Amino acid sequence: MIICLSPVGEAFRRRIRTFPSLVNCTTIDWFLPWPEEALKSVANSLLEPIELQDTIKDGIIDICVDMQLRVRDLSVRYYEELRKYYYVTPTSYLELLATFKRLLGLRNSNVTSAINTYETGLEKLFSTEKEVAKM
Repeated sequence: MIICLSPVGEAFRRRIRTFPSLVNCTTIDWFLPWPEEALKSVANSLLEPIELQDTIKDGIIDICVDMQLRVRDLSVRYYEELRKYYYVTPTSYLELLATFKRLLGLRNSNVTSAINTYETGLEKLFSTEKEVAKM
């Protein structure tokens, strides 16, 4: 049986206290942070369907990788200074990419809607101008 739990938050601590055999009688496989090349590869595959220029897409991938690496480094500093953990997991990176895709889609639909509204307004202005010229 495989059980996957995130080590973040009170729920994990509560489960460990409630079911101590989760720690005593199991093998815990702590996943190590992804290397930079893996982060780039994952971002490239998840952002593949998005239609953007290659230079822009590569820049976005570089920014996402840089953000993940910086947060990972800052979490170490956070622990050293405050003795509190901030977990940076592969899931948080996938969430970052999913949020980017969602926000990009939202912005694209807003811009498309604004363009359609603008074009409709121009068409009405041109048709009104033609009708006024006929009078």
